[in-house]
Amino acid sequence: MDAFTSIFTKKFMIRLYSRVCHYLTITLSNPADKRGFFYLNKDFVKFCLIHFLYVFPLNKFF
Repeated sequence: MDAFTSIFTKKFMIRLYSRVCHYLTITLSNPADKRGFFYLNKDFVKFCLIHFLYVFPLNKFF
């Protein structure tokens, strides 16, 4: 049961993080520039990725 819970939690957190990024891209996109928020704010993307890897290190996923 422990292994299943661990795998389920990892998949859920990856899915949640990708959905948040997706919704931020849609809601924060500039109407004049259809490329979206993350295209224009590359430093924010780096911050998100670094924060995600710090909170959920890769060795927890494999």
